[in-house]
Amino acid sequence: MTSRFALAGSPIAHSRSPVMHQAAFRALGIDATYELRVTEVEGVPGLLYELQRGVWRGINVTTPLKTEVARHCLCDDGAARAGAVNTVWLAGESLCATLTDVDGVREPLVARKTSFGRMVGEAVILGAGGAARAAALALAGMGARVSVAARDVSKAQAVVDILHDHERGEAMPLARLAAPGALRNVRVLVQATPLGRAGESLALGWEGAALVAFEMLYTPRETPFLASAKAAGCDVVEGWEMLLAQGARAFELWLGVDPPRDVMRDALLATLP
Repeated sequence: MTSRFALAGSPIAHSRSPVMHQAAFRALGIDATYELRVTEVEGVPGLLYELQRGVWRGINVTTPLKTEVARHCLCDDGAARAGAVNTVWLAGESLCATLTDVDGVREPLVARKTSFGRMVGEAVILGAGGAARAAALALAGMGARVSVAARDVSKAQAVVDILHDHERGEAMPLARLAAPGALRNVRVLVQATPLGRAGESLALGWEGAALVAFEMLYTPRETPFLASAKAAGCDVVEGWEMLLAQGARAFELWLGVDPPRDVMRDALLATLP
């Protein structure tokens, strides 16, 4: 019997996750499909009912469902702290959930041998949505002290507040990072806003920066944020690397096997401009 997996949320037509997972199923000879299930918040009870009834073996959820689905699931520690999930499966009669976006941030940084010392504010996240919460947990778990910059400082503070005391940096306005040299003491800068998908750019003080610039958007591959980071001589993490890492972790949780990451990566990159 074919196992069915899905990505639920709205809008999701742009997602590359089906291509990535289908390539992995084929490579391992697994009889499975990965589908798109357009779902709004009011459709969450029906979605979870389908999972409990065996329509889906596992699901990913994205905007705008991450926080609402979390309220109905048995969440691990990271997802509980974030108040959001993106990967759900049925274990017995329990809906279990986690936030593999944390793995999506951590793995590319570990691959670059990123390390942290004791400097306050050495990891900074731009934006204060669900993606920023995942980034905050990943960076704090690696030993960083994490600051968050957003147009609405109260929202930035809400992200900082999910961290333990020794992990917390500052909540600040985005405008502060536009000053020349504002990034000089930052080790990792994570771009977790929607800006860049349509060519928008953020004003940032790149002068003197020597950091890893992490972009969460994966289309286009080179956003204005990444182009500016490269021009400043910084190391960069493209958004597809996060998509691959979080998807591979979800695959492992659902099926209990190591995913063929090279196959998933090649299939994903073939779809990106």
